[in-house]
Amino acid sequence: MNMRFTAFLKLLGLMVSTLLALCSFSLGVENFSNLPPCPGSRITDALVDSSGILWASTQGEGLFYLELDKKVWKKAGTAADFPDTENFYALAEDAQGRIWVGTDRWGVCIWNGKQWKTYTRKTTLPGGRVFDISVSSATGDVAVATSGGIAIYSPLTDSWKDVTRADGLPEDQVSALAFDRSGDLWVGFLTAGMARMTLKDEYKTCEFFQSKWHSDDARKLSQPPVLFGAGLPSNLCNTMAANGNSVFVGTTSGLGIKRGDKEIFIRGMDAVEKLKAKGIMKSSQGKLRPLPEDYVTSLYPVKEGVWIGFRNQVPILLNPANMQYESSVNTKLAEKKKEGTVSCFVDLPDGTVLAGVFGEGFRVVGKTTASKKKRRRLGDEIKHPKIFSIPDDQAWHNSLNQFQSLPLGERPYGICFACDDWETQGDWCNRYGRHFSLRRSAKKSWGNIMHRFDQRKDSRGYLYDARVTLGPRKKIKDAWISGKFYEENAASRICLYNINDATRPCSEWSDQGYMHGTFFDGPDLWVRVRVPAGKNEISLYFNQPLSNDISRYDRDYLIEARFVESRLPQEVLIQRNGKKSENIVNLELTRIMSLPVMVRTRCRDFGNNGVYKNFYTDRAGFYFLRISRNGSKEATLGGVFLNACLESGYQNARMPSPPELTSIKNADVPENLLKAWSNCFVKRADSPLHLRLSQKLLLYTFRKLWNEASVPGPLKENWKWHLKIWDEGDIKKFEQKMLETWSTEQMKDSYYRSSYKFSNSPNVIDFTPQEIRMMDRWKVDWKQFIIGTKQYSESNVNKMRLRLNEYFNR
Repeated sequence: MNMRFTAFLKLLGLMVSTLLALCSFSLGVENFSNLPPCPGSRITDALVDSSGILWASTQGEGLFYLELDKKVWKKAGTAADFPDTENFYALAEDAQGRIWVGTDRWGVCIWNGKQWKTYTRKTTLPGGRVFDISVSSATGDVAVATSGGIAIYSPLTDSWKDVTRADGLPEDQVSALAFDRSGDLWVGFLTAGMARMTLKDEYKTCEFFQSKWHSDDARKLSQPPVLFGAGLPSNLCNTMAANGNSVFVGTTSGLGIKRGDKEIFIRGMDAVEKLKAKGIMKSSQGKLRPLPEDYVTSLYPVKEGVWIGFRNQVPILLNPANMQYESSVNTKLAEKKKEGTVSCFVDLPDGTVLAGVFGEGFRVVGKTTASKKKRRRLGDEIKHPKIFSIPDDQAWHNSLNQFQSLPLGERPYGICFACDDWETQGDWCNRYGRHFSLRRSAKKSWGNIMHRFDQRKDSRGYLYDARVTLGPRKKIKDAWISGKFYEENAASRICLYNINDATRPCSEWSDQGYMHGTFFDGPDLWVRVRVPAGKNEISLYFNQPLSNDISRYDRDYLIEARFVESRLPQEVLIQRNGKKSENIVNLELTRIMSLPVMVRTRCRDFGNNGVYKNFYTDRAGFYFLRISRNGSKEATLGGVFLNACLESGYQNARMPSPPELTSIKNADVPENLLKAWSNCFVKRADSPLHLRLSQKLLLYTFRKLWNEASVPGPLKENWKWHLKIWDEGDIKKFEQKMLETWSTEQMKDSYYRSSYKFSNSPNVIDFTPQEIRMMDRWKVDWKQFIIGTKQYSESNVNKMRLRLNEYFNR
C-alpha cells in the first residue's frame, strides 16, 4: 500500500511539474510573441545572446537591445563608444559571450559586457565594410566578411589572420560566411560563387564552387534555363548557412544546396517570367516546387529545417529532407503579394521565430523547438581581443621578396578590378578625379556635366574623357537617361561634395528601368571612358539618396568592364549630342555586349552609404563599363572619376592634399618600410598579380609605420591618405578645408556671397549680387549679415536694406 501511494505521489508530482512547465511555456509564448516594437524599423540583423538579450542592428537608426523580461528597448553605445555611424549590418556572439557588431565602414565593434572597442582597417581588418560575421561551434573562431577579404580571430591564441586575394581568394568582396559542424569555413562571394576553407590547415586550402556565367552559346542567358538542376544557380551570393551535413547558399537566382558531394539548386517562381523575357518559353518543372522568389536574402537553420527570406515575398520554412516548404502565411497569397525584404531571422528562448523585415521591424513567422543557450558571464574577466599583430620579420621579408620577384605581364591586361572604398564617401576631392570627374551633382541642369582638372590635351582633345549613357536594350523606344535631383542640399556625407557652391546635392543618373518592367534585361547604364597610356584608375561612385524610402535590396548592380578596339572613330564615341551618333553608338554597344567580359564586380547593399568601385587600366583607349540593374528597380550612378596611378604632386590648391614630405629625412624612416612601400605603391598596377599582393603588403607596411614612435607624423598621415583610411578627425579636416576654399572664393568674388544665387551654400547673405557689390563700394563688412554669427542682427539687416533701397530708387 505504501509503495503504491509513493508511486502515486511521484506520478502526481510529475504531472504537476509538467503542467507548470506547460503553463510557463504558454505564458512565454504570449509574452515573447507580443514584444514591444523595435525603435528601429530598418532591421539588418538580429541576435538573442546567451544572457537572454535580443539585439537588433539597423540601417541608419543605430543598434538596439531588449532585455526580454523587462520589455524596454534601449539604444546601445554612445558617441564615445561607437564611431560616427548609425549603420550596423551584422551581429554575432562568440564563445566567450562577447557581442560582435559589423558597421558600414568602420569595421567591427565588440562588447565585452563592460565597454565597446572598435577594430578598423587601420588596425585589424582587411576592409572597412562588414557584410557578415560567423562563429565556429567547433573551435570558437570568429570570421568577419569584409569588403577587403576575411578576418579570422582565434580566441585560443588571441590572434588574427586575414585571407585575401593575395592568399588565393578569387575576390576580396565577401558577402556571407558560415562555419559547418566540423569547423570548416564556407565563404560566399559577391560575384565568384562560394568556397570552402578547411580547418585542418588553418584555412589555407580553398575549394571553389562556381556556376557558368552564361548558359547559352550566344552569351545572353546569365542564369540557368531550368528551375532545378545541379551546381550553383548563380555566382552572385547573398547569404549562407550550415545545417547538419548541408550547406545552403542564397543567391540572386535561387537557393544552392551542397550535401556531401552533391550540389543542387532550386529557383523561384519568378524565374519562369525571367526566362520568358529571354525567349525561353518552357522550363523543366520536375517534381519539386519552386521557391516563392529567386532572390534569397536570408537563411536561418532551426531543428525543423531552414527558414528562407526573400526580397519581395514572405518567408518560408524549407524541409531539406524532402525539399518541401511551408509559408509563414497563406501560400496562394505568398505567391502573389509583394512583401518587405526579410533581412534576418532570430528565435527567442521559448521557440518563437521572428523575421526582421526591412522597413517594418520584427514579425512573428513561426515556432521552433525551444532551446537553452549556455549562459556566459561577462565583465572584467572577459577582455577584448588584441588588435592585429603584424607578421614576424621573416614572414614579412618572404612576402616582400615574393612581390619583388613577380615577373611583369607579357601583354597588357587592359582592365582589372582594384578595390572597394567605403570610407571616402562623398569627400572625393583630390582623392579621386584629379584628372577628370563627371558628376551628376555638379549642376542642377539635366545632362552629363563634367569637370576637368588636368588641362593637358592630345591632338584630338583631352587625354581623359567619360560619358554616361543609356544602354542599347530598350523596351520603350523613346527611353532616355534621367538626371535626378532629390534635394538641393542633402547635407549628407554620402552625397558628392560640389566644389562649385560648397553643397552636397542629392542626385544621380538613372536608366529609369522601372519603366521597362521587372524582368526586362535593360536598359542599364553604360560608362564609356577614355584614358591615355600608362597606369590609370577608373572609379565609379554609387550612393543611395533618400534610402529611407527604398527597400534594402532594391539596388543590386552587376558591373561588367570590357576593353575592345572599337570600330567607331573617337570623335563619335565622345560625341555629346546628336541623334545620329547616338544610334551608331547603340549599335556598337550591342556588338560590344556580346564580347567577353574582362572584369566583373557587384555593388550591393549600399543604402545610406556610398562606395567607390575602383579599376586599374594599363592600355590607352576606350573602356566600356556596363552597370546592369540586375533585376533592381533601376540602375543608378553618382559619378565617374579618373586618376593617373603615378603622379608627381597635387597641384589643385582648392582641394585637400596629403601632407608634404619635403622635411622628412630618410634617416627618420626605417629603411625596410620605406623600400617596401615604394616598391608596392609604384608597382601595384603592373599586373593583376602585383595588385593582389600589393594591397595586403601596403596595409601591413602602413600598420608597421603607424606603430613606429620615431616616425614623423606627416609621413604617417601621407600614407594613410593614399590608402584612403579615414577617421573622424580626417572628416573634420576635409570640411574645414573646403569651407576655407569657399570663403576664399567669396572674398575674391562677391557673386558667391549672395543667397539669391547660392541659396544652399554656407555663409551667404540675403542680398542680391548687385546689392553686395554696392556694399563693397561703401566698404561695408558683408560678414556681419551672415545668419548665425555674433555680429548678425535683424536690425542691421533692415537698416542696410533700407539704405540700398534708397540708393537704387533715387
